[in-house]
Amino acid sequence: MMQFDFGEKTVFITGGRGGIGNAISECFLRTNARVIAPTSSELDLSSESSIINYFERNSVDADIVIHSAGINELAGVTELKSETVERVFNVNLFSFMYLLKKIVPRMKEKGSGR
Repeated sequence: MMQFDFGEKTVFITGGRGGIGNAISECFLRTNARVIAPTSSELDLSSESSIINYFERNSVDADIVIHSAGINELAGVTELKSETVERVFNVNLFSFMYLLKKIVPRMKEKGSGR
């Protein structure tokens, strides 16, 4: 089995406190990485302003970014409200773009990320 050492790396993981994201966090922790996995109360991924505020309040110097957060609504198309669909798209898709806009400039400066 291949052994990895991410001891010099910081990993930012959305959804890193539950499900698949938690398993990813644990894997990186076992390889000595520093893991930043904000809770949903710390970082509301349904809101661009919340994401901007999070990065204004917290210094995030990530080498690796993983978007593992996601939500779904189990309902028929005719029962879904527009607000619900918007929230699902904000969390599952748009939030990652907003996160990258805040994180990638620093990653480029450091020569990390791919």
